[in-house]
Amino acid sequence: MIGYIVVGGITLTAISVSAYSNAKKKKRLEEEARQCRREYLLKCEELKKSLQKQLTEIKQFNLDIDSFRNKRKYLSNYDAFNFKSNYTALFNKLKITDYKDLPDFQEEIRLIDTFISEYLNFEDLIKVRNNIFVTNELEKVDELLSDVEGKSLDKQQRNAVVVNEDNNLIIAGAGSGKTLTIAGKVQYLTKRLRVNPKEILLISFTRKSADEMAERIQKKMDISLPVKTFHKLGLDIIAESTNEKPSIFGLSQKEILQLLSSFISNAKSNKTYFNNLIDFLAYYLKPYKNIHDFKSDAEHQNYLKEQKLEGYKIVKRKTKDGVNIKYRERFKSQEEVLIANFLFRNNIEYKYEESYQYKTASKKFGQYKPDFYLPEYNIYIEHFGIDENNNVPSWFKGKEGISAKQVYNEGIAWKRNEHQFNGTTLVETYSWEQKKGVLLSSLKNKLEEKGVEFNTMSDDELWDYIQENTPEDIDTFTQLLNTFLVLFKSNNESINNLLFRSKKEDNQRATLFLKLFEPILKNYENYLKDHNEIDFSDMINMATTLISNTQFSSPFKYIIIDEFQDISQSRYHLIKALLDQKPNTKLFCVGDDWQSIYRFAGSDIGVFTGFSEYFEASTISGFKRKTNKSYIEHTYRFDNKLIDLSSNFILKNPNQIEKSLKSNKQSKLNPLTIHKYNDAERNSNEAHKVLNQALDEIVKKEKDNDVSILLLGRYDFERRIIDDSKHITKEYNKLLNRYDYIYKENHNLKINFLTVHTSKGLEADYIIILNGNSGTYGFPSEISDDPLLNFLLSKADQFPNGEERRLFYVAMTRAKKHVHILSSYEYPSKFVTEIEANEPITSLKCGWCDNGKLIERKGPYGYFYACNNFHYCNYTKKIEV
Repeated sequence: MIGYIVVGGITLTAISVSAYSNAKKKKRLEEEARQCRREYLLKCEELKKSLQKQLTEIKQFNLDIDSFRNKRKYLSNYDAFNFKSNYTALFNKLKITDYKDLPDFQEEIRLIDTFISEYLNFEDLIKVRNNIFVTNELEKVDELLSDVEGKSLDKQQRNAVVVNEDNNLIIAGAGSGKTLTIAGKVQYLTKRLRVNPKEILLISFTRKSADEMAERIQKKMDISLPVKTFHKLGLDIIAESTNEKPSIFGLSQKEILQLLSSFISNAKSNKTYFNNLIDFLAYYLKPYKNIHDFKSDAEHQNYLKEQKLEGYKIVKRKTKDGVNIKYRERFKSQEEVLIANFLFRNNIEYKYEESYQYKTASKKFGQYKPDFYLPEYNIYIEHFGIDENNNVPSWFKGKEGISAKQVYNEGIAWKRNEHQFNGTTLVETYSWEQKKGVLLSSLKNKLEEKGVEFNTMSDDELWDYIQENTPEDIDTFTQLLNTFLVLFKSNNESINNLLFRSKKEDNQRATLFLKLFEPILKNYENYLKDHNEIDFSDMINMATTLISNTQFSSPFKYIIIDEFQDISQSRYHLIKALLDQKPNTKLFCVGDDWQSIYRFAGSDIGVFTGFSEYFEASTISGFKRKTNKSYIEHTYRFDNKLIDLSSNFILKNPNQIEKSLKSNKQSKLNPLTIHKYNDAERNSNEAHKVLNQALDEIVKKEKDNDVSILLLGRYDFERRIIDDSKHITKEYNKLLNRYDYIYKENHNLKINFLTVHTSKGLEADYIIILNGNSGTYGFPSEISDDPLLNFLLSKADQFPNGEERRLFYVAMTRAKKHVHILSSYEYPSKFVTEIEANEPITSLKCGWCDNGKLIERKGPYGYFYACNNFHYCNYTKKIEV
């Protein structure tokens, strides 16, 4: 019992001691808490005190931003960046400051929160502010923009004029008033914003367009502002920076081609060069396309028509009328051309598709005609379009339930058996051999095994033969050299870089061409050096270097560029150098990517379609130039029907920027007529007859009205069609330095001839396109789309015949009333065939590729959708009724 009492006492004592200890601890904790509170409040007071400076800055920010917003101008991204930069340090300080829970600081917290929010959303705030500004500004300048050269700007034009972002791209349609919009911009800058004309750089691409622009601005609008071409700008920069005006290489296009021809003649003295040149002309002049790369039989047939697959052998025969004619032998595949030229070059007599010496014809089948027959050796050559696994192209057709592969290979087996049965010698070649680059070397080995002797023409012999019989091949090569030279210099490229790329891609044709091009380039540069001259590319590149080295100081606050779709890489770098030197400079560019047609002069449509990315970078750290895109889409030239036709045509190229052109002119009539004529010999001798028909139709419709007619040629030599007409005479116009044509049946027709390129920017009541044919010098021209040029072009221009499609669009959209096209029955242009098919492009996106749009097509099983990227995308979709 006593033990329990003792234990109890000890427990009570322990409890008492513990209670006392806890009370003491609690008191200590409470004191510590009070101390912490005092320290916290002290720190809060210190933080509040330290924030007073920031709060003062915030109040100043609020005053400044009100003043900034109330400026009587459009606030560009550069303006916003500069303003915002003044408060970046303040924002960075506040965003890491723990101010949210400061006691008795609610009003100050609200101020800080508002500042941070406005800083973070500053661009959006400025965007809203600018939208309001533009609305109000348009009201204030209504009178100013209602009288630009006596004309009133439309709503889209006015909006484009008033918006004043760092970069401004005005995407225009044909006949939408591009030049008027530029005139309106100049008037707005000088008369509303009081910009000194000396601080405005106005650029147009050609001397003629620059003079016309200057006439409008200086004389009609009374604004003292010079208009320069890029070359004049480059020349002025060089002269001002070096105190010396350089001499300019000024040969005509014809003289340049003659100069290049002389360089070729000089280079031929080198045996290796001469041999490479002959090889290129014989085997590489036309770009090779594997038969397996075609998507359909129609595509393959169009290719055969366009490529004009001819060998060196000249065929001579008499017509039914007893007329002696001669022409280059024609083939059914590019690989057959290579074989034929190989045999011809080695003096091996051959006959193409000669009837087999033993009868094989029956009621069901015609006589067998092997591809080549060598009569001196009684050897036949058959070329088979199969790969190494005996597969045939996907577009080959089967028969009666049997696959195309089986049908074709059974045909091969039949031919082999026929030769074996009759004891005739058959040598086989295959498409896969050409794809691997061994077709001709393999053929040589096979023929030598059969005892065929090779008596190879000397390079001089073949060159003389080509000059006499097929000089157009040398012309084609010379023109290709010229186009490549212009692009090469315009892009500031290097031979080593291009050779590296060609070898990396295993592109034998490109590698050989570059070996031929390099000596020509050196001769050309030496010519310039010897004559102490620079060419247009040098002029631009030298000016760019002078700007980048600050040897030239830019005075320009505004740069305005007309026809911007024709910008080249070198011209882009020139403009970019001016912007980099003076980042507050505003850029205003007007153009129509649908009318970019000067690739041969170095233009790169990729700069237009990728405008925002090209002009985004700046020399100021953290600053990116902002682009505003505007559209002017109301055409004042032609009606809704020609809008539908031409827009549907150009948008088959998915790389073109979509626009929705509109017109006040409404019609239900077909805007285009195609006039067909016979032209089996491809000499256009009958074209003048349908030209007369087209003119007769115009006379019948217009009667005695005065109307203008533009006859447009893809090439200048097409004016021969006009000269062939007995109903048309011509008179030389000394004032305009051109020939005016007179239609004997009606003198009220004002008729002129121009190439499509020179017609750019012009218009007429009626347009007659003289060349609606396929072929090397057809429309589309094959020369302009040589894959070799892709080494110097951006990815934006890789669509097949993209440049030629735009050129054809330009031709059509010169018309105010109607378009006529002359085209042969035998060799119509693919563009004519496409227009006749009238396959509308839709707004539906392709289900497979990134940028494809669906086209409505009709097939054997009804209507279906196909992708307009048909050159690589096979997507199709049945249209459900």
